[in-house]
Amino acid sequence: FFSSRRRHTRYISVTGVQTCALPIYFTSVSAGTPLSKGWNGSSFSPYLFLVSGGNLILYASSGGGSWDIAGGTSVITSVVANTWYHVAVSRSGSSIRLFNNGAVTNTITSSGTFMNSADPVTIGSSVGGYSPMTGYVSDVRIVKGTALYTGTFTPPTAPLTAVANTSVLTCQTNQPHTNSRSEEHTSEL
Repeated sequence: FFSSRRRHTRYISVTGVQTCALPIYFTSVSAGTPLSKGWNGSSFSPYLFLVSGGNLILYASSGGGSWDIAGGTSVITSVVANTWYHVAVSRSGSSIRLFNNGAVTNTITSSGTFMNSADPVTIGSSVGGYSPMTGYVSDVRIVKGTALYTGTFTPPTAPLTAVANTSVLTCQTNQPHTNSRSEEHTSEL
């Protein structure tokens, strides 16, 4: 049960997405999906953060036929329960950097662009509630056209505000959301 899930279904074109960042807190380290776009458990999707084998990994596809951009690339190894992590993916040209708490944990080189899809961005699980995570999510930000992080940075400690080209900004607080309801918003961004 993801007690703080606020599922925001936003239909956005992922062409040009350069930065995706979210603080996450797992109360249990089991399989789960903190953020995805269009993944239903069996298909390829533009991007997917997934906990598997105690690690937080990234999958990403350019065309929907394979995980050709990222095929299970580690963002965090050995996730520990009851700990906040600030996770980010930021793209500058063909360099895709994965961050944990402001430090680069992995770099992917790919000229492929994230698959363009009208599927929803889901927070706390994948489409239809498949593979829910157990924990909290705060300050989710998706930015198109701007690589916010290109090297080591200090994760923000205050609620976020929109920066230029912000497409999604939700759950802005320095405290985890504790409501037990699921909230859906649909908008064309």
